[in-house]
Amino acid sequence: MFACINLNDSSLHRLLKDIKKHAALGSKISRITINRSSTGKAAPETFRATINLCPNLFELQFEITDVFHYLKSLNCKEALLPNVQQIQIRNLLDCSPAVRRFHLWVNYRFRATITSIEIMDMKDNAALQNYGGLVAFASCFPQLTHLKAQCNTLAENNLDINLTELLKNNKRLQELKLYGVGKITNTLNELSSDPTLAEYPSLTKFKLGVSNIDLKSLEYIATRFTQLESLRLLASNVVPDKSLKETEATDILTKFKAFAVKHKRIHVSYQYKDEHFHEDNGKKKPTWISPNLAFLENLSRHYFMNDFTDEDFMELMNDENEDIDIDVGFDGDYFDEYDEEFAEEMMYREIYENIEDDDPDFASFFMDRYAF
Repeated sequence: MFACINLNDSSLHRLLKDIKKHAALGSKISRITINRSSTGKAAPETFRATINLCPNLFELQFEITDVFHYLKSLNCKEALLPNVQQIQIRNLLDCSPAVRRFHLWVNYRFRATITSIEIMDMKDNAALQNYGGLVAFASCFPQLTHLKAQCNTLAENNLDINLTELLKNNKRLQELKLYGVGKITNTLNELSSDPTLAEYPSLTKFKLGVSNIDLKSLEYIATRFTQLESLRLLASNVVPDKSLKETEATDILTKFKAFAVKHKRIHVSYQYKDEHFHEDNGKKKPTWISPNLAFLENLSRHYFMNDFTDEDFMELMNDENEDIDIDVGFDGDYFDEYDEEFAEEMMYREIYENIEDDDPDFASFFMDRYAF
């Protein structure tokens, strides 16, 4: 049974002392969260020594933005995180460019086990460019299952991402979120006639905010993303393909629409020549709304609301708003997910019983000091 610990930096000394005294405790900790009451000034040596005694630490989270010293303490050979899967800064967009660069370096150091990456300045992050851009950087993470990357502006028209190359090297991806991209392309020609190209059955959530996307990328999505449950694709323009006849282009769009509307959660909006297509089964919108307005509305909400809301609310607004209906509120899916999270938290509390069996005196002492 594993435990999640939420503490401030002043508690690190106590936690380190407790783990040294009760050796079995360290192996039961799967997540450590440095909460908002922290100052960010704890000694890096104390922080590193603490996490080194937690061999089953899967997640390391920071609710503060002043994390430079913590990241620095991780970016060295003395830091031992053999099973870490996620190193998350909750309000990454509010961090300085230097911290965002350092965050990528630390993730890269533990690339063998990292499963989740978040990048908030895809265009301007110098560390990402040093690694060769998003596609090359992501290819270094063999266990990657969740990738979220965005630009810190509404859209970077000069930023192109090759979707086929990105996914070819990350076949374990379950969730892919790309926002503020200038153009999505692929390197395939006769896409549907190539039997050597694998589907991506692991990908269940795909969210894309892009200025331009080509027709064959829509065909690629419709033919390869066979197990999607949630699709959000907001594109201001679908670029015509001069190599295709108009009947072929129409056929691709028809098949993509049929593919899109069958999913449990869908929010698709794009324009192809004079045709506007908008479908949203999660949130009712006036029939007169244009796809460009929908595109800008979602991007502006995504980028600017970070200034005055916390990460939990942003996830609700950006990742789950397919489940929100203006007239009826939350549907059953939202509460199903909430119940799972609640059940997981209840499960973690069972560690109290395990500790109490081993050391009755320590159980009450530990419960007073740390929140699971």
